[in-house]
Amino acid sequence: MPVQFNRPHPGVIPQDDPLLDTPAAAIYADLSVSTMNKKRLDGSGPVYYKIGRCVRYRKSDLDHWLNHCRVNSTTEAQAKAAALP
Repeated sequence: MPVQFNRPHPGVIPQDDPLLDTPAAAIYADLSVSTMNKKRLDGSGPVYYKIGRCVRYRKSDLDHWLNHCRVNSTTEAQAKAAALP
């Protein structure tokens, strides 16, 4: 009898870290789809997956990006903005 391993099928996305399309990612980040597209174009947005013509974001990548955008003061926000390439 073959040994059975308890692992998900490779095509199954974990429920706790789903892939989101751009509209769903924009809703999650409380931004417009247009802003998400612009941030993807200029490289200031979260990392994403390009699967054929489809763009997908992992929820964990959005969380990481949002935490990176977190600041305590206007001065800190200006310093982060000035440090961007």
